[in-house]
Amino acid sequence: MSDVIRVIDSGSTEPRKFEASDSAHPTKRTVAMAFDTNSDRYELVEECGPGQEPGLLRPCKAYVYSLSKFANNSATPTDMPVQGLTSATSVAVGPTGIYIADGNRVVKIAK
Repeated sequence: MSDVIRVIDSGSTEPRKFEASDSAHPTKRTVAMAFDTNSDRYELVEECGPGQEPGLLRPCKAYVYSLSKFANNSATPTDMPVQGLTSATSVAVGPTGIYIADGNRVVKIAK
């Protein structure tokens, strides 16, 4: 499964397609993606919570969220600790942290 996301590169005004392929983890789905000024990519991913049918993405009774950082032009992720998210929908990167929208709150984690 893959999600297609439109990305506007630094210095450009035209979006391009960016395919986030998660074929190595077929039970996970990319929820949101953000890039920092170094072109490092941050992916917010969801999967069905523990004890649920592993082949089903939706609907699940509960989701588990994770955040991965991909250094510029790297295909190898670095997992970043994220806990307590219940309905994450987006991610943004600022100069002092990473911000995740989770329901009616915003969670900030250190870069």
